[in-house]
Amino acid sequence: MELSACVNQRPSGEPPPFFNNNKQHFFVVNEHMGQQVLQWAVKAARETFTFFGWLLETNATPELHQPLLNFANQKNKEYQLLNDCREQWKTGVLKSSKQSKNEL
Repeated sequence: MELSACVNQRPSGEPPPFFNNNKQHFFVVNEHMGQQVLQWAVKAARETFTFFGWLLETNATPELHQPLLNFANQKNKEYQLLNDCREQWKTGVLKSSKQSKNEL
């Protein structure tokens, strides 16, 4: 089976059916809201990392192995980075660096 058999061709201007274009956009206006958004980002990164890991484990198409491995590695790094940021925020590292910048 060729890779092209696994890919559904879609007209270029049409978004995929799962695309959510009704999502509200907002600005982070305080620390509490920032923590909530960061928590959401960590959760989303963990879920996408898990998803790409499952895709990699169940993949039967050799041409997809390397791209899926690259995606899984990238999502793992994204999750680790966001989780580290969240942990630093909890311990006050980000707060103290923010205060230092304000003092300058």
